[in-house]
Amino acid sequence: MRPGLLADLPLYRKFLIVAFLVMLGTITFSMVASLIISGIWGLNANELLVAEGTTHVNAMKLLVLLGTGIGAFTIPSLVGAFLLFRSPMEELGLSRPQGGGSTVMFAVVALVFSLPLINFMVMLNEYMSLPDAMSGIEQWMKEAEEEMRVVTESMLLVQSPTDLLLNLLVIAAVPAIAEELLFRGLLQNLFCKLTNNKHASIWITAALFSAIHMQFYGFLPRMVLGAAFGYMLVWSGSLWLPIAAHFANNGFAVLVSYMNQNAAAPLFDENEVGKGSADIWLVLVSMAVVGFCFYQIKKRSLASPGGAS
Repeated sequence: MRPGLLADLPLYRKFLIVAFLVMLGTITFSMVASLIISGIWGLNANELLVAEGTTHVNAMKLLVLLGTGIGAFTIPSLVGAFLLFRSPMEELGLSRPQGGGSTVMFAVVALVFSLPLINFMVMLNEYMSLPDAMSGIEQWMKEAEEEMRVVTESMLLVQSPTDLLLNLLVIAAVPAIAEELLFRGLLQNLFCKLTNNKHASIWITAALFSAIHMQFYGFLPRMVLGAAFGYMLVWSGSLWLPIAAHFANNGFAVLVSYMNQNAAAPLFDENEVGKGSADIWLVLVSMAVVGFCFYQIKKRSLASPGGAS
């Protein structure tokens, strides 16, 4: 089968194909994960939600790894790109970044130093509320977010360096590659063709990226992060920049959590930095560092031969 077999289809059909592939991959690999979990730990889906301890955490990690990372994102992205793009690897952005390795370094630094700014946006997002007529939806959102918080915190618990490496794989590396393949590599590309506007495609994809995480009170910062990843791709022409930045964002959280759990006293609460009234200077420094890094990424990318505008 040759690449681009369905490249001439109308765009709306391409979006339907991507949606179908995501649904098919999620269902298939979640079933595979459930069978493995049942075979190894003797847990079914309902028991998994209420189980506790190491068994529960490892089973959840396997479900996330296979059902979401591989099934929902990676496989649909690669199959979709092969079917819908005539040059799949090139259109996904799997090429060397314009501006070279220095742009990757600036992308990583930007995300590490963005923590106070991200937390400040989380605080702003927490002040948002829906109209009274939508109180039921808001309550559902709060409950869903609390469930997600509990799952995330349980997955971040580590007892050994081996657990740390597993978390870096499941929580940082796989999501960074898988989510960027689907959202920036595949969907942002299609939205750009649909709107014929790079900025519109970046922000539409970022909003979808944030919404899919089902965390209403983290919608704003996650959308801004998604847009940042999108601009990295547009400027550098390479998906490796947003992948590196995404990994830095998730991996930093994993490492801080690990250090806090193994230190005599917690080093700092990574979820509170930038939220206090006395932390405004941290937010300003964060904005300055992030702005400088993005300026360098764009400048170095555009200065390279073939750099995008």
